[in-house]
Amino acid sequence: MIDLGRYADAQRAIDEAGLIATHVKAPPTYLGAKDRARLLIAADRPGEADAALDAFHPPAPEAGTLSLDELRLLTSRAEVALARHDGQAAERLAAQVNGDLSGSTGSRALKRGMDCRSRPTTKSKIVRSPEARRAIS
Repeated sequence: MIDLGRYADAQRAIDEAGLIATHVKAPPTYLGAKDRARLLIAADRPGEADAALDAFHPPAPEAGTLSLDELRLLTSRAEVALARHDGQAAERLAAQVNGDLSGSTGSRALKRGMDCRSRPTTKSKIVRSPEARRAIS
């Protein structure tokens, strides 16, 4: 819904998912944190998007493995840094992801998947808009 510019609907869906998760005592998920952060970026509130990502704490990976959720979280944090016009932080976070991937035995497949996710496309571009700001105010 965010990609379609349906910000009010997206806000309602995110809020409802949060209430359901709280009701069933489910921990915060990466997707929930990411969607809330994307909506805040669209509303031109990237400073608050970091706080939305802080709600998610990926489980510790087993020894010798990478946490895909941790890599996704770092990538989302880099996107937020770019929205704040903080290129140095975005570069640092991207370097951390690359370093984690290059040290992994499955690095080629993981890196290919992360590269595909990070390429900008028309569909995934978040447009900052007044509609988004009104939806989450």
